[in-house]
Amino acid sequence: MVPNGTAKRMKTSRRQSMLCPLFGPGQFSCRLLGWFVTAVVLLAASDVHAQRPADKPLRLSSDTVGDSQLSAVRDDLVAAITEGASPADTTALIQRQRRFDRELAGELAAIRDELVEIQKGEFDRESQQRREELRRQQSLLWLTRVELAALLSEMFAEGSADGVALSATSIRLIREALANFPNDSELHQELARLLSESQLRSGDPDSAIRTMQQASTAGKGTEDAVPTEQKPQPLVVNTSSELAFVIRVDLAKHRWDAAADKLQQYYGDAPSSAPRSPAMDLARLRYLMLRPNRATDLREVAQWLDAIEQRGGATSRRNAETLLARYRASRGADESESTDASDSGERSTDPRVLRADARYYLRVGQSLPAAVTFARAAVRDRNAPRSIQSAIESAAILQSVSKEPAAAELLRRIAMAHPQHESSPMLVLQAASLRSAAGGTASSSAGQGAHELLTELIDQWPLSQAAQTARATLIESAVARGDAARAAELATEMPAAHWNDTTARRCVDLWQRAIVGASPLSSLCDWDDDECQSENAAGVVESLTRMRNVFAAAASTALAEQAEFTCTILLDSCDNDARRERLRLAGEGSSDPFLSELARRRLGKSVPDVTSEKNAPRSSVLVRVVAWRLNEDLSENPALHRDIASYLLTLLPDFSSGIDSRLPIAWSMWSGNASHGLQRLRDEIPESDQPGELIAAAASALADSANPSDLQLASRLWLELAAGLPSATTSHQRAKVEGIACQWRAGDRSGARAAAELMLLTNPPQDPAMREKLQKWSR
Repeated sequence: MVPNGTAKRMKTSRRQSMLCPLFGPGQFSCRLLGWFVTAVVLLAASDVHAQRPADKPLRLSSDTVGDSQLSAVRDDLVAAITEGASPADTTALIQRQRRFDRELAGELAAIRDELVEIQKGEFDRESQQRREELRRQQSLLWLTRVELAALLSEMFAEGSADGVALSATSIRLIREALANFPNDSELHQELARLLSESQLRSGDPDSAIRTMQQASTAGKGTEDAVPTEQKPQPLVVNTSSELAFVIRVDLAKHRWDAAADKLQQYYGDAPSSAPRSPAMDLARLRYLMLRPNRATDLREVAQWLDAIEQRGGATSRRNAETLLARYRASRGADESESTDASDSGERSTDPRVLRADARYYLRVGQSLPAAVTFARAAVRDRNAPRSIQSAIESAAILQSVSKEPAAAELLRRIAMAHPQHESSPMLVLQAASLRSAAGGTASSSAGQGAHELLTELIDQWPLSQAAQTARATLIESAVARGDAARAAELATEMPAAHWNDTTARRCVDLWQRAIVGASPLSSLCDWDDDECQSENAAGVVESLTRMRNVFAAAASTALAEQAEFTCTILLDSCDNDARRERLRLAGEGSSDPFLSELARRRLGKSVPDVTSEKNAPRSSVLVRVVAWRLNEDLSENPALHRDIASYLLTLLPDFSSGIDSRLPIAWSMWSGNASHGLQRLRDEIPESDQPGELIAAAASALADSANPSDLQLASRLWLELAAGLPSATTSHQRAKVEGIACQWRAGDRSGARAAAELMLLTNPPQDPAMREKLQKWSR
């Protein structure tokens, strides 16, 4: 059985080291805990031999899972001491501790009754063994009660009302335990140390130091450690934890100089390099935050928090921050903070202290105070990484409580405060995301909208990866709301570093969508709808102007230049000398053979054998865009009607692909093949819902010709269209006038004069321009 017991002691040692921070918060309780756990294991090992076969295994409570629940309560109490706990969790822990205390008190009463019965009976070996066993159980149960009571009191700030009340309960239990075991010196020494801690926490430093002196004396074997008011002995400090306790007594008695002297002796002039002692580190923290002549911004406290982390790691810092924040919260430290959050750096609290407060608030379940305090720390902190981290933590909490606009405004403010930090652009990007999630795409009283934030990000940090993401987001948003021109501008305004093959293709595609639309040539205005035609023409002119202007200011990079050449060749007009020169330069500069040849074709300089397969358009979308541009050129450059229309008929031989059925008829007329156009017109009219539009398209194309036979055919078509329309309508009169005009241009002046005179007499148009033409021809 010895190896088994040895293994148990090894496990116990490891468990004790995990549960008890070395001389940190809960140090006295944890020293007792270590002694207690070891005793439990040894007792359990010896009990295998001692108990009778009929006896049940020894338990600390009557609950079937008492031992595991007791360990869970103890662990939760230690966590609450070192990290903090929410009010609900604190209440639950108090209730759990009190339930266990009642159960343990009940077991102690049962043991006491059984001991009385044994005392009354006959003395024999069996009863003696049982008596010793019960005394061991009794000591363990008392130790458990004392331990839990002491731990409970340490959940509250030292000197607070709750802490003092619970410490008084702990003192009462310890004195009862001491009275029940008058002859156990080892137990007395541990209980005395724990009693001194409870006395100090209850606000009685004089009793605490006397108890500590007696415990020290008992440890040397001079006499019992039962606290009395007699014969106080000088306290000999042997360990750093004992020195820390004495310093805490000095602080409780406001003996600032005495505490400072002891700290100076231990730490010297380089506190960060002194021997590591968590208890002393916390004692020095208490001194820095309690002394009356401390700086109002608590900068020394903040610096010592950093030093504690360097000396003991993140866990030590968390313990120290909990001690500090719990003390500040218990004394209303934030009242002055809330009254003026814009104090100067000399008067406001150090951001590191505010961060400690905020983390404590978060751990104890006070989300909104945590968010507000993190925000204060972020705004006041000149250390960019730390300020940004505080802002991120505050924003995350604010988002969790549905306060996205406040989170967004904070992130933006901190980013603008630290524009050189690499994370600042991402803060603004996240702010935009939060504003968008809250439904704020535009500016409002709550702050800038998502679009404004993204635009500000691009302007402030144009070369950042976040700016690239912001630009892509704005482009998607513009496309979604139907503003393709704005999307195209954004895609063109990129810095040189962000241009690549993908972004260049996106730029060209967006300008095509902005100017041509998603389905070019699929739907045209009616022949007599001047308003529709005017609006479409004005929209194209405006988009082309925006395209030229934004490319003029685009980044000087080869990809941007090629994108401009592509857009010029595929989209821009060439209705004057300057634009024809621009088109010529684009054709010469383009790296795409098809585009270069298209530019020459548009300028009337194409080579006859350019329709080879390698120079054909690469996609149906590109075919449509080319067809749209060339169809526009038919109106802008009458001299190229025949060449362009012939090419269009070759480019789009299959007219069932969604283009307006009027176009191939007009192209056939423009190409000089009127007979083919007429045949197509005859084929289309029976299937068309608007045969008049087909006739008007054919007539308009023929009217652009100088050939008398084409003009005579155009005149007949216009008059045929007019005949099918009500005579009182403007469309009828317009078709009639167009027919007379073609008759006049074809050389039939007498016929045209007679038709004009007749129309003026029988159906004079109301439109002044048409009436003026008829009057001119009739003279």
